[in-house]
Amino acid sequence: KVQSVVAHGSVGTGEHEIVPDWSYQYGGFDIGTEDEILLVWHISNYHHFYGGTWTTPALGDARLLTSREEREKYLASIVLGTLLIMGLYHFGLYAQRRHETKSLWFAVLCLVSVVGVVILEHFFLFEPLEPSLRKFDFQVKALMGIALLELVVLQRFVAVTLPSLWFDRVSVGSLIFVALSNIPFMYGSDNELGKGVAVGSVLCLILIIVLVVHLAQSLRRHDSADDAKPLCFGLACLAITLAIDGTAAFGYDLFNVRIVGVGMVIFVLIQAYILSVRFTNAFATAERLSENLQEEVDAQTHVLEVKTLEAQEATQEAVEARCIADELRYQAEQQARDLEVLDQQKTSFFQNISHELRTPLTLI
Repeated sequence: KVQSVVAHGSVGTGEHEIVPDWSYQYGGFDIGTEDEILLVWHISNYHHFYGGTWTTPALGDARLLTSREEREKYLASIVLGTLLIMGLYHFGLYAQRRHETKSLWFAVLCLVSVVGVVILEHFFLFEPLEPSLRKFDFQVKALMGIALLELVVLQRFVAVTLPSLWFDRVSVGSLIFVALSNIPFMYGSDNELGKGVAVGSVLCLILIIVLVVHLAQSLRRHDSADDAKPLCFGLACLAITLAIDGTAAFGYDLFNVRIVGVGMVIFVLIQAYILSVRFTNAFATAERLSENLQEEVDAQTHVLEVKTLEAQEATQEAVEARCIADELRYQAEQQARDLEVLDQQKTSFFQNISHELRTPLTLI
C-alpha cells in the first residue's frame, strides 16, 4: 500500500520546476498489518546547496507529535513575549537615563531577537502562506541576516558592559561591516543563497571567536571580573541550548522540543537582573545623597535663620542707638542755642553796665 504522507513545496528536474519550502509539517499514515515500512523521501533543491532537510523526521503517535507542536508554540510565544517586554522596558530605562547605553543595546538585542523568533518559528508568520520561491528566499536571507545582526548587537552590548578599547573598535567595525554586507546578500539572486549562507556562517564564527577572546580577557581583569561572570554564565546557557538543539539535526533530540528560546530567556533575565540591580543601587545612592543633601540644607537653613535673627537684633539695636544719638544731638543743639542766648544776654549786660559806669565817671 502506497501512501503520500507530506509534501514540502514541489519537486522537479530543473530549477524552474521546483518550489522550495521551509516549514514544519505533520502528516499521518496508516500502519496496517505490515511488518516493514519503507519511507521514500524525494528531495530536490536547485536554489540552496544545503537544500534538503535540516532536521531528522520524527515518527510517532499523532497525539504525541501534536502535543509536541503545541508545546513548541507555547514555548515560542513565552520567549517572544519575554523578549518583547524586556526590550520595551529597557528602552524606557534608556529614555529616562540617556547616558546608560547598556540599556539601549540590551533593548535592541531583545527586539532583534523578537524578529528572529518570528522568522524562525514559522507558525507566527509563514504558516498561512503557500510554498513559493519568494517565501523560501526571504526566510533563508532573513534568518541569516538576523543571526548576524544579533551577534553584532550582542558584541556592542558586551562592549559597553565590559569596556575595552580594541573590542569597542572591533564591535563598531563589525556592526558597520555586517550592515553593509547584508545589502548585497538580501538583494542577491536566489541561486546564490548557498554561497551567502556559507559566507554568513564564516562571519558568525569569526564574531563568536572575537567575543569569546574578549570575555576571557575580561574574566582575567580584576576591574571587570564581577561583571563578566554573570554575562559569561548567561552566554554559556545560550550556547548549551544551541548545542542541544543542534544535536537534534543528527537524531539526538533530548527534550523533544527546541530549547534555544529557553537559553535566550535565561540570558535575557540574567542581564535584566544585573541591570535592575545596578539601577537599584544607583537609585539607593541617589536617595542617600538626597537625604544627606536635605540634612545639609536644613542645617544651613537653621544657621541662616539664626544669623538673620542676629542681624535683625543688630538692626534694632542700631535703630535704637540712632534714636538715642538723634536725641542727644537735639539736646546738644538746644544747649548750644541756650548758651548762645546766655552769651548774648551777658554781652548786653556788660555793655549796659559799661555805659552806666562810664557816664558818672566822666562827670566825676
